[in-house]
Amino acid sequence: MTISPQRRIDVAGLVIALLLLVLAGLVWWDITKLQILSPYDLGPKVMPIVVSGGLVLLGIGNAIGALRGDLPARDSLDWNPIILILGGLACLIILIAIGGGFMIGTALLFATTSAA
Repeated sequence: MTISPQRRIDVAGLVIALLLLVLAGLVWWDITKLQILSPYDLGPKVMPIVVSGGLVLLGIGNAIGALRGDLPARDSLDWNPIILILGGLACLIILIAIGGGFMIGTALLFATTSAA
């Protein structure tokens, strides 16, 4: 008889699954507050329902994978691309706020994102 290695529950995967389910609940709650009367069966309420259902499926699948320990190993975090992208986004926000121009800000965001 061989002893298989014990599977570990992935806590981060469970937290992500919980966040996905909370987001699905938030979208669903927002749908109930939507007061749009549409003469069509497929009105503006349909797509948020589809998105909420998709988030529920992703949350359940992620929770199952986390409980089984089947989620892939995580790579190490590289902060340089994150800082570049956030810097480009900050430049875009600042340039729009001071009237520097949307096109220049978007070009800077594109340049920093592609450099990342």
